[in-house]
Amino acid sequence: MIPVYRLARLGQSIVLLIIFLLGMSFQMHNFWKVADAQTKQIDVINFTKNMSLVGALLMFLLLPRPWPMSLGS
Repeated sequence: MIPVYRLARLGQSIVLLIIFLLGMSFQMHNFWKVADAQTKQIDVINFTKNMSLVGALLMFLLLPRPWPMSLGS
């Protein structure tokens, strides 16, 4: 069984990762300001990857803990 304080830290770390990805994605991959087509495409791809990571982190945040199908419970 996972201690409660570790579950709280897991949720906090997920939220911090979401905040980091949202803040940095809009600053580093601002494809709407780029004039070069190749650089713009690279920034669009990397921005989309970061947004998919945010979506995955939001899904992990909504999973019940401990997970009912986990081997540790």
